[in-house]
Amino acid sequence: MKFKLLFTLLLILPSSIIFAQNDDILCVFEIDTLTNLQVYTEVEHPPISDIHISHRMKNVGKAIKYNVDFKKMGVEGPKYYFAFIVTKNGEVTGERMLKYNETIANLDEVFDEVTKGNWTAAQCNGKSVNSYHIIPIHIDMH
Repeated sequence: MKFKLLFTLLLILPSSIIFAQNDDILCVFEIDTLTNLQVYTEVEHPPISDIHISHRMKNVGKAIKYNVDFKKMGVEGPKYYFAFIVTKNGEVTGERMLKYNETIANLDEVFDEVTKGNWTAAQCNGKSVNSYHIIPIHIDMH
């Protein structure tokens, strides 16, 4: 008798779990250590800017100044990862570099170019949320 009851529960339970799921998108967040904001790292719709990425990259390429001469060193152009938070109000905060090797002489000016424009917040289940955004930039020295 106990076996039949357990077997019946095992058949019914998984189906009730499947049907109990809702249609919400799973959005993942964490507390950012730099800003102490609740920041989403996985969202339904990422933040967007009114400046197209190709135009943004061209401006970064014009603005960037280096502390080293990559051509003399025979090194291929560097790759940088600019990271920041776009708040649920579309403001940019918490700027930082990932894997930064201190070769940019004018980092503040370059960050201004990277984050320039009017940003629209990321969306999770139809709501605006704070989100972590990374823009990788590879500089071609040729």
